[in-house]
Amino acid sequence: MIKNLLLISLLSVPVLAVADIYRYKDADGRTYYTPEPKEGYERIIKSKPELPKKGHSVVKKTTPKPTQKHQAIVPNKPVAEPVHTPTPIEKFKGDSFFAFHMCSVSHQIFLLTGKKTDYEKFSAYLDEGRRKTKLSYQAAVASTTNQAVKSALKEFHVKTLSALSTIHAGFDERKISYEARQQAISDGLTEAGARIDVELELAPEPQCITLAGQNICP
Repeated sequence: MIKNLLLISLLSVPVLAVADIYRYKDADGRTYYTPEPKEGYERIIKSKPELPKKGHSVVKKTTPKPTQKHQAIVPNKPVAEPVHTPTPIEKFKGDSFFAFHMCSVSHQIFLLTGKKTDYEKFSAYLDEGRRKTKLSYQAAVASTTNQAVKSALKEFHVKTLSALSTIHAGFDERKISYEARQQAISDGLTEAGARIDVELELAPEPQCITLAGQNICP
């Protein structure tokens, strides 16, 4: 108990103390504390910093300040990929497939509900599909000078109009027969669209430009 009180009193010495504190254990295991250094004593409190020995310099660690060059570093912004603008031929194909599938879905909804409003929606999709594909077809034909491509575009357009006209189910047509017929029509459109791609690969189109609303091809 006395030893503990002595240690506490020594440890509570103000920081401005002028001596270090040393500890020593004798042969009987008794511990001694003293401010006087002696051989075999262990220093446990250092009140004054050790001065550097002669011939040795003190190196201070400093944190480098950021230079203007480092401050100017900005993470690279992601580069946006160029947006692909569809050609008139690509747009014509897309409009045609979209019109056919939208009209098919709209007609299926009418068959399920039997509502007059749904039939009117189907009729509106049908008229809009015919109008839009016609305009896209004219733009696609005007964008090419390749006669084989023009022939393939015409075949595709005829099949599209035929598909739109035959979406109506026959009065006594069974569901299985109607679905098989619609699948055959869809396959025919896909085949006609593939022919356009083949003709374009055989004779690549020259780069056309649009000037004053008109496509000009060399």
